[in-house]
Amino acid sequence: MGGGACWDADTCAIQQGYLTFPSEKMDAFLGYSCSEINAGKGDSEINMLCAESSVGGVDFTEYNTLVVPYCTQDVFVGTKTIAYDDGSTVNHMGAANTMSVIKWVFENFPNPSHIVLTGCSAGGTALPIAYDLLNSKLPNFLYSFLAVCPVSRLSLSDISPMLSCSYLQKYIVHYNGWTRSPPGMKSVQISTVADSAVYLTPTYFLENALSNWDPQPIMKKINFPYNKYKDDEEYSSLVWNHVLDRGPNSDKWGFITHNNDPISQMYYQYMGGMYAGDDDGGRLLEDAATSWWNSLSASLSYVQSSHKNMDTFIMDGEGHCTFGWYYAMQQSDFDDWVKDIVRERAVLGRTASSAPLFISAVILGSLVTLGAAYGRQRRATGVDEGILLAQEGKKSPKQKLQSYLVAASSFLSRFQEYPVTTGYLTIITFYFWTMLLYAGFAHPVNNPSLGPRADTLSSFGINNPTLIVYSSQLYRLLTAGFLCSGILAYGVVVITLIRQTRYIEKALGSSREFLVMGTVIMLGSNLIYACFAEGATCSPIATVIGLNALSILVRKKASSALENTTVPRPLCWTITVFVVSALFFPFNSWIINLTSAIIGALLGYIVLDLSQTTDSESTEVNHPTYSAKKPALKGILVVYAVMLFLLAFRIVRPNRVYMSPFLTGCDLAYVELPADVAGSFYGEQRRLEENAADDDDGGTLCAEFCVPHIAGRPLIWGADSYSGYSVSQGRCEENGYDTHVADKTFTKATYSVDVEIFTLSDNNDDQA
Repeated sequence: MGGGACWDADTCAIQQGYLTFPSEKMDAFLGYSCSEINAGKGDSEINMLCAESSVGGVDFTEYNTLVVPYCTQDVFVGTKTIAYDDGSTVNHMGAANTMSVIKWVFENFPNPSHIVLTGCSAGGTALPIAYDLLNSKLPNFLYSFLAVCPVSRLSLSDISPMLSCSYLQKYIVHYNGWTRSPPGMKSVQISTVADSAVYLTPTYFLENALSNWDPQPIMKKINFPYNKYKDDEEYSSLVWNHVLDRGPNSDKWGFITHNNDPISQMYYQYMGGMYAGDDDGGRLLEDAATSWWNSLSASLSYVQSSHKNMDTFIMDGEGHCTFGWYYAMQQSDFDDWVKDIVRERAVLGRTASSAPLFISAVILGSLVTLGAAYGRQRRATGVDEGILLAQEGKKSPKQKLQSYLVAASSFLSRFQEYPVTTGYLTIITFYFWTMLLYAGFAHPVNNPSLGPRADTLSSFGINNPTLIVYSSQLYRLLTAGFLCSGILAYGVVVITLIRQTRYIEKALGSSREFLVMGTVIMLGSNLIYACFAEGATCSPIATVIGLNALSILVRKKASSALENTTVPRPLCWTITVFVVSALFFPFNSWIINLTSAIIGALLGYIVLDLSQTTDSESTEVNHPTYSAKKPALKGILVVYAVMLFLLAFRIVRPNRVYMSPFLTGCDLAYVELPADVAGSFYGEQRRLEENAADDDDGGTLCAEFCVPHIAGRPLIWGADSYSGYSVSQGRCEENGYDTHVADKTFTKATYSVDVEIFTLSDNNDDQA
């Protein structure tokens, strides 16, 4: 929030009404949801961003919104209580409030995926500092070092100028965007939009007033050389440059202003030491507009020319900000401008932390697979690894590296009979546990397999046909095969891989053929699910089910051709896994599990062919191997190509409701409620009750909510049986309730549910 600023007896007398907590102003909003405030604001020129479903392509109704009140009159940076000449005492302690808010944010939102910072007037002035405090607290070892680099006793520049702190901060962090996003590290996008910020700092203010706030402690926290620049008229531009240099170029910044802002002009004049009541005040008031605009334009141009991730939106005419970009949103071109600042980046962009994690996991798994296969090859050729490992004396770097590689391959050679299984286990293990470290756990009701939320699974590449088709996210057909939905699902996959899958690979006698079969099962099941199902699903369980089905059919074929076979027949375990995952793991669809089982069975029965390998010195059978029939395999791949074509060209049309990842974790349900019931749980003075009209059928309002998959049917049955209200699957809009009026979150014990309230279109005329 904004609310002006003061720095001496005169200005604080003018701002006297803003030196206490704005209780009257805030009380008017307490108890109302964002949508209710927007619905009841009347002619007030304010806007609640948290009620806007599309601003620059961003749905802010899905964001947690935090409003920070303001009463310290120091643009949130002060650390001083001061007694002014008129006897008044003012607590310029905004920095303490700022730090408390930052601490609260990280305690309550430890794993954000996207942060949008915005502020009006004085609130906009504080944004660079708030940004840097957030930016530096996000977990990243590289940034943690560079953040304290200027005061470090270690002088890396003695080694090389390219290792100096300033070079690393500017070129490594800023231009390459490495902060918070090296491979395998957490990545959080921060978008910042300042609206009509009081930006300029005349020399008089710096020399005579800034010290009354004493911002040095908080400026030290962002490592800004305050004492060096505290008297520099370009102080604000230097702060912005400093903060932008320390942040990645992929964090976008915006500055909104009118080219004639009376409030900013007034503060520009006051900060220059001249007030309207002074002898020269009239002259300065006339000159302030031109002087202010020339200075602001020059300063913003300077910052903008130095940082390609900063842009300005200038409105022609007179005005100042209110709340929620109100005036800017009246401009037809604002949505296109703000889109580049606030929208989250694509999957291969910096905000998709899953991209570097997945790539790292695949590289690690591939190295493990190659290492195990290489170990088998070395042993087959009779290379004595002990010679290299036992070499004594000084070794060259090449010899040391060779020794390390030999030691690694020696270790991995114990997995030589099942390298593909080992590599796959490595990938899903790395990817799963880094995901949990990144996002933590959802409520067990939302994810009974004990894993993260639906939106986290979506960001890590779960198979969502809607996003595959309408957002062209075809990569999900691959990533879903390595993504476990929770600890229980991961445990099932690991047990299956260790107890059965590795022996299947060993029994087939060819890791290459096993890799081909596993890939065909994984890709095929995900393609079929994307073409014919809806919602979202992971597929590691489906993959191991498909491999088990393949093993069962291969064993049946082998039993008729061989007296003894080592191919496993895990029928009971496969059925158990199928039933348990279908009943209790909502992000492991029975459809994809069944599809994998069918594909695996077909591969085992039609595609894989048995061939017997003999020892070169004997006519006796040494061991059986299996190879794929190329014509049959090519036929399957043609079918896959057709399905991929259907998805890529949007011939398949899945339900668009699942564009919101949250909805993939639950079933939409609704209940019609009479107005008096709605009023009883919304409060007697809620606008919702005021807007609701009585109806003989009692169906004037419709409450829509999303019920976790595991609780959907019990809830519907229980509501029908005991509450007297009929809960149905579907949406309010499908039943004529097309006017959205409010949102509300209800919490019981440890569980929360979000409810959206709709009215009939016939009630539009009754809305306030």
